[in-house]
Amino acid sequence: MNKETFNLKEALNSIGLQTCVEVNKSLAERGLPALSPEIQANLLGQLSSISEGNPICSLIDKRIHLYMKSLLNVPSLQKCMPPVPGGLTIIQPELETLGSQYANIVNLNKQVYGPFYANILRKLLFIEEGGRTLASEGGVAT
Repeated sequence: MNKETFNLKEALNSIGLQTCVEVNKSLAERGLPALSPEIQANLLGQLSSISEGNPICSLIDKRIHLYMKSLLNVPSLQKCMPPVPGGLTIIQPELETLGSQYANIVNLNKQVYGPFYANILRKLLFIEEGGRTLASEGGVAT
């Protein structure tokens, strides 16, 4: 989705077609009749009409962001991964792989650039007035 050539409508149409194929396959395995062309067209239409501002898309996006943030709070990803939020279990393996790579990059960035960023953050977080340093959160002199 972050490529310049990504086309959301084409992707959603492909997802809709694949969904119809998978549903019909599952129905056939259970000895049930396949979806009628009308139901397939309805399903394709619903999936193709999903927009980026859709509440479900926003909810999934928020859950993924919260999961990625929670990975940064875990001391060691090798010992335990935080639980994947509800609704994302279908992509759990990919999400865990991507999340651990993300956490590794963030931690490496902290180790390599931490000393450089520390001075910048100190200047942003603390305001010096008359030789006294005030914390920006409480305005308490330190």
